[in-house]
Parts: sequence; C-alpha cells; structure tokens
Amino acid sequence: MVEQLRALLKSINVLKNGQEETKERMENMQRRQEENRKGQPEMQKAGGNENKSKSVPVSAFPESVLASPVSVTAFKGPVKLSTYDGKTNWEVYKTQFSVIYENNGWIEGVKACQLAASLRGEAAEVLQTLPDIERLNLNSLYNALDLRFDQKYSKDYARLQMKTRPQKTGEGLQEYVSEVERLANLAFSDHPATVREAATQSSRKDCHSIRGARVTAGEPCELRLVKEMEKLKEEMQTIKAGISNQEKRNFKCWGCGGTGHLRRNCPQTRKEENAVCSSKQVN
Repeated sequence: MVEQLRALLKSINVLKNGQEETKERMENMQRRQEENRKGQPEMQKAGGNENKSKSVPVSAFPESVLASPVSVTAFKGPVKLSTYDGKTNWEVYKTQFSVIYENNGWIEGVKACQLAASLRGEAAEVLQTLPDIERLNLNSLYNALDLRFDQKYSKDYARLQMKTRPQKTGEGLQEYVSEVERLANLAFSDHPATVREAATQSSRKDCHSIRGARVTAGEPCELRLVKEMEKLKEEMQTIKAGISNQEKRNFKCWGCGGTGHLRRNCPQTRKEENAVCSSKQVN
C-alpha cells in the first residue's frame, strides 16, 4: 500500500515537472512571436515590392489549414484540490473534483489517490470500510462516499446518529449542540423549523439521561445498562419464586380441608373416587 502511494506521488511529481516544462516552452514561444511581430514592419520596409511579389494569396492555402488555427492562450497550470470532511454537500464536492481532475489531466490512479488524500474527519473514516485493494479504486471510493454522504442516504443516517450520539469526552457543550443541530437540519430538512428544534431538544435530553446512568466516567453506558438489566432480572426471578412458594403454602383443599394442594389434586378425593369405581365394577 505504501509503495503504491509512493509510486503515485512520484507520477504526480513527474506530471507537475512536465507541466512546468510545457509552461516554459509556451512562454518562450510567446516571446519569439512578440519579437517577430515587432520586426515585421522593418522587414516590410526593407523588402518593399519584393515582399509583395513573393506574397501568397490566402486562397492558395488548403481549407483544412485555414479551419484549424493554432490558438495561443495563457497556461493556467494545475488547480489545487480542497479537502472534504463530510459536513458539506457531497454532490457539490464530487462535481468540483471532476472539474479539477479534468483540468489537471489526472489518470485513474491519480484521481483515486488525490480523492483519498483529500478526505478528512468522518469522510476519512470511510477508508477503513474498504479493503486495501479498493482504497485506490475511484469507483469504490465513489460508492462508499455516496452511501455515507449522499442526500438520499444521509437523512436516515443522521436520524440514527441523533438517537445514539452522546457528548464525547472533552467535547465542549457548544460544539456538541452545533453538531446536534447540524444532524437535525439534515435529518429533517423537509420539515418545518419547529420540528427540527424539537428533534434537537429531544436528542439533547436523551443524551443527558444516558450520561446520568453512568456510575463512573470510565465505564461505558451500554455496559452499565446491561449490568442493571441482569440485576433486575435476578431480583424478579427471586420475587417470582417467593410468590410461588407462598401461594402453594396458602392453598386449601375444599374436599379434605388440607393445605398445600387444590381439590382437583386432593389425594383423599382421588382415593374415594377410585374406591367408588371399583365397587361399581364388582356389582
């Protein structure tokens, strides 16, 4: 992976050096043209009629030559690519990127390398979801970034983040509130401002409730909740077992008057019923 990046960077430097050489050649050509243009009046005066006799009419040139003049324009040079952190519109950045790589004349490998190197923050985390062989594949990068930051996918992701994103350690309150507001504006962009404000307030309350459930600052909230649930489950089982034993002790049989069983399970009643059945069979 490192060797591939070095090779791509080397090719980029080669392209840049070639562009600089091209720029110098263009400037030299422009200087020579200016010198020739300044010297033309003197040559015309010196040549006089001789130049006129040697002039060639325009009609003598082929149409292909006249139809394809060489335009001399100023060399613009490569355009610098800005960074992308996932907090701005991905489609806009994607369009800008295509314009820049067309202007700079990048090949496919250089395109992927430049795009990967321009990612920052949450956008750079997308690289961790790709295999090593696909991190320098432009289509793979496009697909991963589309799934993560495209407008039609990012709304659902933003809503999920609003429900699960706590205030990070060392994150200021203002920074956290700004991030929650950004997620709310993205998740509910097609709703009124009142709905977005209510969603922001609800997300902040949920975060404070989860943080308050922590026993220590270093213990994850999810682990604490699992421990509490296990403890409640054990207490419920103990209570249920106690109630079951108490109910069994309080049972009273209507047949024999004994406790601990019901009439339908009374051994005395069953004994009497069996005796009656036996006497009927004998008769």
